[in-house]
Amino acid sequence: MKQEMYYGEDFKSYDHLRNEIKKYIKWHNEDRIKTKLNGTSPAMYRLHSA
Repeated sequence: MKQEMYYGEDFKSYDHLRNEIKKYIKWHNEDRIKTKLNGTSPAMYRLHSA
């Protein structure tokens, strides 16, 4: 997360940082495509493997 989100960013307030972290976690868990998970997102992989 540090390498993908923090470097080069200037957060003006704690609330801005907190909102960006929430968006990053949502993207990481629900939208990010992972080749190790057969080209699906972690959320989709969990749905299909259950």
